[in-house]
Amino acid sequence: MADKIENRDGTIRSLSNRHVQMIAIGGTIGTGLFLGAGTTISATGPSVVFAGIEFVTITIGEAKDPQHVIKKAVNETLLRILLFYIATLVVIMCVIPWWTISASSSPFVQVFQIAGFNAVASVFNFIVLTAAASALNSCIFSSGRHLFQLAEEAPKGSFLKKHFAKISPNGVPARGLLVSVCFVLIAPALSFSSAAIEVFSKVAGATSDMFILVYVLALLAHRKYRQSSDFMEDGFKMPLYQVASPLTILFFLIIFFSLFFIPNDVFGATLSVLWTLFFGSWCWIRERRKKVNS
Repeated sequence: MADKIENRDGTIRSLSNRHVQMIAIGGTIGTGLFLGAGTTISATGPSVVFAGIEFVTITIGEAKDPQHVIKKAVNETLLRILLFYIATLVVIMCVIPWWTISASSSPFVQVFQIAGFNAVASVFNFIVLTAAASALNSCIFSSGRHLFQLAEEAPKGSFLKKHFAKISPNGVPARGLLVSVCFVLIAPALSFSSAAIEVFSKVAGATSDMFILVYVLALLAHRKYRQSSDFMEDGFKMPLYQVASPLTILFFLIIFFSLFFIPNDVFGATLSVLWTLFFGSWCWIRERRKKVNS
């Protein structure tokens, strides 16, 4: 523990660059490339979603040297995504038209089967399972930390504060992780019911579409941060911020609105908008009440 730094909330700063990258790559490539690529490509073509890249930022509070580790992890993770995600998808779509890819299996497996390498396709199925485990690990890490953070910010005496704002002797939010694992175990039970799978698919689709809106809100929050007194001039800054920030927001909005032209995504996109309006209104009303009471 001599080389580890303990935060005020009890968590330990012990994550190195390789830890952060594995969490980020597991969330991004594990979820998107291996598991969601078949469905995503068949529905939206080459405009795939980088869901999971934000896992890098979740590790800030537990990284050994955030200014050095996070900067290096972000840059190297993006390079790996370009290599393992974009480059491989370009190769795949040179072999198979994206609109003919089946959502029932990994596009990589389909390419090997077309080429006649059925044995390699079987091996790749094992890699898909490994990627699934990696993605699951990243998701459990993320959800456990988010639940702990919500408990930390909950009012004193509340159920969340009492039971989940606690850190184990190892410096991790063990109770938040345990709850996350319990929810994950529900998934195998859902597979026995076709109706449950259908409902889950709809909810999962809406959640995936929500990622785009979350990224837009994150970029808007970043613009506010750049204008605040908390902004660090010597920090890890967004390159070409004045141009890159509005263009990125525009890019995400165009992708989101394009979902309304895809029949299978209309329900998920609509549900995402309704949830954003509902939750945003609730937060706004809550903050207004706080200001009135204070």
